[in-house]
Amino acid sequence: MPELIIPTLRLRESWLDARDEWGRGVHQPGSGLRIDDEVDTEAGFSAWIARLADEGNAGHPPAEGRVHADYWWIAEQQTYLGCITLRHALTDFLLRAGGHVGYAVRPSARAPPCPG
Repeated sequence: MPELIIPTLRLRESWLDARDEWGRGVHQPGSGLRIDDEVDTEAGFSAWIARLADEGNAGHPPAEGRVHADYWWIAEQQTYLGCITLRHALTDFLLRAGGHVGYAVRPSARAPPCPG
């Protein structure tokens, strides 16, 4: 049964497989992945995971143009299925185009379209 978990290095290979399904450099809504994040190495992936955890820390100001956010992954056993983000506040851009919740489901984990 799928569950929500905090982003973890344990699912790195599955996450990379999902990233490749999306396509390298393709925006994954709600993932927190930025264009300058280097996730192909274990060290880079670990740094990205640490940044995601830190973005929810209201004890310090968010990065320029960013808001505090909490990130969860949707996983089933050892498989990354997608992500959900809850943003604590909104910028003008997020008010118009993003909202408080971001999410994505990897292409291979999506339900097939309904016939008709």
